[in-house]
Amino acid sequence: MRVVRGFLVGATVLLLAVVGLYAVSALWPVAAERRAALAVLDRPQPTPGRNAFAALYLLNHDVPESEWDGLVAADVARYRALQPPGIDAFAFEPVADPRWPRLSVAAPPPQASCDWRKDDCLAQVRAHRDAFAQWLAAEAAVAGRAAAIAGYGHYRNPFPMGIGTPFPALQGVRLPLFGAALAFVDGRHQEAMTGVCSQIAGWRPLLSQSDNLLVSMFAAYQLASGARLLGRMAAELPRQQAVPQSCAAALQPLQVDEIRLCEPMRGEARLVRAGLETMTRDPDPDLWTALFYDAERTRAINAPLMAWPCGEPAGQAIAADVRVVPPLQATSLLRLECASNAIGCILSSIAAPAHGTYQARAQDVAAQLRLTGAALWLRENADSVGEVPAALARLPDALRSPARVPAVSGDGRHLQVPALDQRETATLQAALPDHLRR
Repeated sequence: MRVVRGFLVGATVLLLAVVGLYAVSALWPVAAERRAALAVLDRPQPTPGRNAFAALYLLNHDVPESEWDGLVAADVARYRALQPPGIDAFAFEPVADPRWPRLSVAAPPPQASCDWRKDDCLAQVRAHRDAFAQWLAAEAAVAGRAAAIAGYGHYRNPFPMGIGTPFPALQGVRLPLFGAALAFVDGRHQEAMTGVCSQIAGWRPLLSQSDNLLVSMFAAYQLASGARLLGRMAAELPRQQAVPQSCAAALQPLQVDEIRLCEPMRGEARLVRAGLETMTRDPDPDLWTALFYDAERTRAINAPLMAWPCGEPAGQAIAADVRVVPPLQATSLLRLECASNAIGCILSSIAAPAHGTYQARAQDVAAQLRLTGAALWLRENADSVGEVPAALARLPDALRSPARVPAVSGDGRHLQVPALDQRETATLQAALPDHLRR
């Protein structure tokens, strides 16, 4: 009997300890850091200029602009009518109106690669000029619509956020850069450079003013690819042939708030929240979910992992042109908060991956614009190879970085700086004009 009593007393004490731990965990206040991060994520943000969503969503449909708002509103209404909302999102067919059939975008020629990590776009177009011309002629309708993406100030998706939220098909946005490359190869130099600079200027706002990280990265691609292509064009032209005036504005150095991915990460936070709600949506949850999942506390766990680009430390790192270090993600389940929210802790570790490489890529885009600007400045202010080091020492402050100093590459053909995102390239480069090459 003493053994039984001892076992019962021990079991009772253990049960009380577990219940007490659970109660303390459930009642423990949310940390001030997390509350501040939640406030940052929930704070209403201004939406400068026009929304680019309709232009991108309908890029592959030959729809007159006067019809855009009505078509988007009709699609949003159809999507909201799905029961449960969004449950068949992956089967959702955008633009059901039969008047506007989809325009397919064919794959570019195998050699096509106007890529910001390479410097051979013009050479490829020259070597395969007819193939590029035929391809671009076939895609003229989409290319013309893509070229008109300039002039928008932000991107906001009006569909309810969720795992299967309808998203624009963005394959066609690269066409204007290819078209500019072809125009340059065909001798239409001013038209080509003006077209490239229009793309750079038009996509600048969408780097930071998009509620979707993928759209932001497409903007990064357009900006960096365009800057590198412009530098290559200018390098091939005689020094006396001026670069279009519009390029000066397009290459204006990006400011901190144009580089930081605050708004894209707010969108990612909403997407993560919608994903968690989808994963745990059940009108009659089981006991384990009821006991060990707290949606709001899970959101609070995720908040600092999403709000860091908006903070002062990130802004200081971007201003210093050094890599931003996101907060570390807690992965251990042996934390007090997980006693009452174990499912939330597990889902948070799955749903909130590190996004630091995306911010580094945005900083590299800013560096690429500065680097191209520096190469164009050298084109006007250095007369020979020997003058390049002294000229670099006189670079305008706007083209300087506190951390990354431009240098001539080992082959003497490029100006370069180290990349922060080195997954695909170790250096960023801009072509030096022919008269400054070794």
